[in-house]
Amino acid sequence: MRAPTTTTRAATSGGLVAAVLVLSALLPVGPASAATITVAADGSGTYTTIQAALAAASSGTVINVRKGTYRGQVLVASGKSGVTIQGTTGVATDVVITGNVSQAAAGSANGSATVLNQAKDTTFKNLTIANTFGTGGQALALYMNADRQVYDNVRLLGHQDTLLTWTNSSSATVRQYIRNSYIEGDVDFIYGNGTLVIDRSTIHSLDRNSSNNGYITAAATYASNPYGILINASTLTGPSAAGTVALGRCWHAGGATDATGQVVVRDSTLGAHLRQAGAWQDMSGFSWKTCRFSEYANSGAGRSNGTSDRPQLSAATAASYTPQRYLAGSDGWNPIASTPTPTVTPTPTVTRTPTPTPTVTPTPSATATATRTPTGTPTPSVTSAPGATCSVAYRVTNVWAGGLQADVTVTNTGPAALTGWTLTWSMPGDQRIGAAWNAVATQSGSAVTAVNTDWNGRLAPGASAAFGFTATMTGSAAAAPGGFRLNGSACSIT
Repeated sequence: MRAPTTTTRAATSGGLVAAVLVLSALLPVGPASAATITVAADGSGTYTTIQAALAAASSGTVINVRKGTYRGQVLVASGKSGVTIQGTTGVATDVVITGNVSQAAAGSANGSATVLNQAKDTTFKNLTIANTFGTGGQALALYMNADRQVYDNVRLLGHQDTLLTWTNSSSATVRQYIRNSYIEGDVDFIYGNGTLVIDRSTIHSLDRNSSNNGYITAAATYASNPYGILINASTLTGPSAAGTVALGRCWHAGGATDATGQVVVRDSTLGAHLRQAGAWQDMSGFSWKTCRFSEYANSGAGRSNGTSDRPQLSAATAASYTPQRYLAGSDGWNPIASTPTPTVTPTPTVTRTPTPTPTVTPTPSATATATRTPTGTPTPSVTSAPGATCSVAYRVTNVWAGGLQADVTVTNTGPAALTGWTLTWSMPGDQRIGAAWNAVATQSGSAVTAVNTDWNGRLAPGASAAFGFTATMTGSAAAAPGGFRLNGSACSIT
């Protein structure tokens, strides 16, 4: 069961204000910053800590963080709206913000969080946020406490209570969007009362070596808010025994009867570690049925086998539970179509390495979901494109009226490593690519070009890169594409 938490509405509001006042008093005061600030742990930047850069930043400042490990809490105070903090290499494992403070030791959730983000319109990109306290208590990696926050290509690492989305009042909605990312933990590691969309990401449950290997979500959404936590087009993984991890439990924060958590898991690939019966769990005397839990169009070994413990949305209802619907609010916010992406100019001191991010394999449905366009994806970095010896595996994984989903795995069968790759092929008939993940795909006529993303560009001899896409069509999905070429060289089909 979940350990007692101090994150109730009353405790969080008062404790949060006190913590902010104390931390703000300790922060250095500096001159107004220029548009861009560089942070480098080795002293080669403007500042050696992210917190010092934030103290000097003004609204809209871009903080470029060079490769390194940065220890201690980072507070993004409410006055720092519009700030972007991003790793300069584009590789999430290169920039690590880490702490190891438990909630018990800190006395509050906000004191435990490695990153406490209280500023609206902020963006974190290409970095890792970790709390290495370990098991035995709550310890937050990221506490999101303001509206319109974006997290792109981030790794969020912890055990219990890794990621918190929280609003201090039922009248103040906070919305956060996490995409192309990796989140891991074991107990209630995605939780809170805010509105959160996790899109095209990997959610990894750590093994507790128990018959109960934890819970992924613990939503405490206000009853007045139709939108809580949405997990969309993502992959849920874990090494635990089959049927030992719950999708979530119903958290009535502080015993509040109006905290009727809302969670939808849709169009995602679910591992066998997930429960059938008991996928949604009671908590602190409240039945899971007092919360609003449901799924739609999931696939994989852990998808519902029809048990009544796994409520499913109809196609008509699912149309109201898309990423855009969750995030739009009253101002029409849509970070899915166009997330602000400040330009990063890598410096000679940065050495790029690939990110070992597990592949995300979403499963689309016939209903409208977020559409990924080339303009909204990370700009690929291809440092070389030599000819290659290669093989390609192409597999259609789902078909519906007017569309399909396919997975592509390209393998470097040559003797030399590739530091960037471009795969081209021809689509059959009237098939047209829509959304793509783990590659940037464009199409002109029948010709398709897929380019590596920032995290999977390097292919050692024998190594593979996997990506996927959805496509529209009016005919049959039986016809396969052809003419696959990797960096201009023809590939065999496996």
